[in-house]
Amino acid sequence: METIQPKYNDLVPVPWWMTETLFWIAFCLVSFIALSLFYGGGPTLMNAADLGFEAATGAILTRPILWAAPRFGRMGRAASFLSLVSMVIILSQTWNIVRMLSFPQFFPGAYIWNQFGGWAFSALLIFALWTALFYSVRSYNLAATQRELANQERFRRVNAEKLTSIAQLKMLRYQINPHFIFNTLNSVNALIATGRQKDARAMVDGLSDLLRLTLVLDPPLIIPLAEEIDTIRRYLSVEKLRFGERLTAHFEIDDSLNETSVPSLILQPLVENAVRHGVEAQIEPCDILVRASKSGDFMEIVIADSGPGLLTRDTARHREGLGLENVRSRLESVFGGHASLAISNHQGNGFQVAITIPLKIHETLQ
Repeated sequence: METIQPKYNDLVPVPWWMTETLFWIAFCLVSFIALSLFYGGGPTLMNAADLGFEAATGAILTRPILWAAPRFGRMGRAASFLSLVSMVIILSQTWNIVRMLSFPQFFPGAYIWNQFGGWAFSALLIFALWTALFYSVRSYNLAATQRELANQERFRRVNAEKLTSIAQLKMLRYQINPHFIFNTLNSVNALIATGRQKDARAMVDGLSDLLRLTLVLDPPLIIPLAEEIDTIRRYLSVEKLRFGERLTAHFEIDDSLNETSVPSLILQPLVENAVRHGVEAQIEPCDILVRASKSGDFMEIVIADSGPGLLTRDTARHREGLGLENVRSRLESVFGGHASLAISNHQGNGFQVAITIPLKIHETLQ
């Protein structure tokens, strides 16, 4: 990834013009106290004019340091240090000469050239302090800007991960829809073939409600558990029209989990499996259990049936088809390694799928 080099003027945490203004105001105050009041002089217009002139010329003569700072950054450390020191010395002594030449203009008759060493040292000290302050503020601003750029990059990465997760979840969820429609239309066809037109019409009405919930309205990818359970109840009521007394559904839902977030339609493939491999696979009545309970910071959802169960290893492999693979993939997309799916026999002769998920979902998917 290309590194963004911010321009100094674009750095905003500490505006340099404000810092520099305060520096030269402080210079004027300290100079007035040290050189005027200390020697018994009172504040005069000439004092203010002289100090204002010195501050203005000092601010002008420090411009080359501002201009050269980014270029020094592209040089080696030793070379940039020597260049900066040389520039500070030259500019400070230029400023010193300008100050000494202008001083008699504000104080006629004053002779100060015999104090050249003191003036030269003070000029060098002031420019050194100015340079140290400038580079301190510049380093702080650069570091703050790099932190902001890093935060923006992290934000973009989180958004990209969110979009990727959403796209993957949509793809996996849409795999469910044609499978579900196919199964339901088969049920309608079976009712019509057996002369149960009234039940077929009722099933079509139920199917319309389900399609409105799952397709037409395009529900969000993450929904409260209560909404997911309501969809399952509607689906089983449709299948109840087909199987009659052969299908009985039981729901054991902890009410405190109703608002817990889950991927939408995460239970649909599991319940369809229970109907297909539990109810359809035997003539005897089949019970389907949907249970949601809390275990510490996790929620366990169990879908179980009293059908044939896992009779052989081949049966287990057969039941782990597209539906369970889809559920595993969606759990991985949303919860990473914090969710699990396990299959087993239920009460000796049935089939059970248990998924365990955290009670709190990742913030990027909320």
